[in-house]
Amino acid sequence: MTLFGSWLKRKTTGLEPRPAPTAAREPVFAGANEFDALFEKGTRTAAGGNLTEAVRLYDQAIAADPSRAEAYYKRANALKDLGQLTAALTSYELAIERKPDYAYAYCNRGFVQHGLGLLPESLASYDRAIALEPNDALAHNNRGLLLQDCDRWPEALASYERAIAANPEFADAQYNRGVTLLYQGDFARGWRALEWRWKNSARLGIATLRQYPQPRWTGAEPLQGKRLLIYPEQGLGDTIQFARYATLCAARGATVILEAQRPLCELLALAARPRRQPVVPGHEAVSAADRR
Repeated sequence: MTLFGSWLKRKTTGLEPRPAPTAAREPVFAGANEFDALFEKGTRTAAGGNLTEAVRLYDQAIAADPSRAEAYYKRANALKDLGQLTAALTSYELAIERKPDYAYAYCNRGFVQHGLGLLPESLASYDRAIALEPNDALAHNNRGLLLQDCDRWPEALASYERAIAANPEFADAQYNRGVTLLYQGDFARGWRALEWRWKNSARLGIATLRQYPQPRWTGAEPLQGKRLLIYPEQGLGDTIQFARYATLCAARGATVILEAQRPLCELLALAARPRRQPVVPGHEAVSAADRR
C-alpha cells in the first residue's frame, strides 16, 4: 500500500509526435527535391533533439517551397518544444492557412493557445480538431485539460471519457479522468482510475511501483492477523497527509508497519506511539510484512 496526495496538483498533458500530412502534391518544380531533402533532414534533426537546428532546416525548406503546410507544422512543433509559444502559434496558423483541414495543427494550436492563456481560442481550436478527427484521443484529452483549468469539471470528464472511448489504453486520459472524479467527490471510481498513474510515473515525477514478493493489498482482502507494510510513494507532505490511514488499517486487525522518509520517522513515531505502530526508514521493513 502506498502513500500519496499531491498528485492532485498534477495532470498529464503534452503532444505526441504527429505525422506530416500526405495530401496530394502539386506538379514537381525545380525546388521540390530541395524541399524534400531539407524537410526530411529537419525531421531527423528534431527527432535527435537538436530543435534549434531543426527550426533552421524547416526555415530553409519553407524558403524552397512556401506552399507546404507540413513544414510550418513541424517548425511549430519544434518551436513549441523550445518554449517559444508565440512563434509556434504563428507557425501553426500558417500551416492551417495552407491546409484548412489540418486536424493535428488545430490540436497543437489549441495546446499552445492554452499555454499562452488564450482559453476561448484554445477551446475553439480543439473543437475544430475534433470536428475534423472525431476519434483523436489526444485532442479530447487536451480539451479536457483545458476545461479542467476553467473549472468546468463535468465537461472535462466527458472529454476524458471520449478520449478513452477512442483509445482505452491512453494512460494520460485514464489518469486525468481519475483526478477529475476525485475532484468531484466520486472517490469510488476516482481511486480506481488513479491506478493508471503508474503508467505515467516518470512524467509525473513519482516513484515507480515497487515489486515485492509479498502480494499487494487491494483493499478487498481481510487484514485480521496480517502484517501490512505502508510505504511512501511521493513527497514528505504526501506522507504526512496519508499516514493517518494507517489507523484505519490497524482497525481492521492488521499489524501496520509504516515506512517513511528518514526526516519524518521521529514525527510519525510520536503520532504512532499510542498504537505501538512501528515506523521505519527506507526499505528496512519489507521482509517483516505479509502484504504491502
